[in-house]
Formats: sequence, structure tokens, C-alpha cells
Amino acid sequence: MMSETNQSIEQIHGTALIEPNVPVVKMQEWLVTFILLSIPFLNIVMLFVWAFSKDINPNKANFAKASLILPCIIISVLMLMVLIFIVFSLVLYYM
Repeated sequence: MMSETNQSIEQIHGTALIEPNVPVVKMQEWLVTFILLSIPFLNIVMLFVWAFSKDINPNKANFAKASLILPCIIISVLMLMVLIFIVFSLVLYYM
């Protein structure tokens, strides 16, 4: 039954599963992770280590990748909002 499920997932996504049986990240490891992420500058370094290291649990690697991508999205949206504000301010100033 499990192999049928994996095959159906492969057919839907078009890719083979790399590690279908990944061990669960324990609560103690998550606590250490969050403690390390609360330390300035070390948090960014550790996110890059966890995101791009091959021997890290894929669940933790995906968490690190998402934690790196989210601030980039937020900063991009904020920069767009500031740009729109500047453009509207200049348009109103020169009217």
C-alpha cells in the first residue's frame, strides 16, 4: 500500500521521492534550534548551514530554507511599497 502511495505521489509531482522515511525531528532538537536562532548573527549563519548542508534532516533543512526566504519576500514587498510611496509623493509634489 505504501509503495502505491509513493508511486501516485511520483505521478502527481513527476519526481521520485528521495527519502520517504525521514526520521522525525525530536522536541529537544527543536528547542536547541530555537535557542540558537534567538542569538543574533549566529542565527543567520546557522540557517545557512542547516539549509544547505547535506547531512541535516530534510524537515529541518526545509524549515531553514523557509526561514531564509520569508524575510526576503517581506523586504521586497516593503521596498515596493516605499517605491510606490516615493513615486506618489513626487507626483503630488510636482502637481
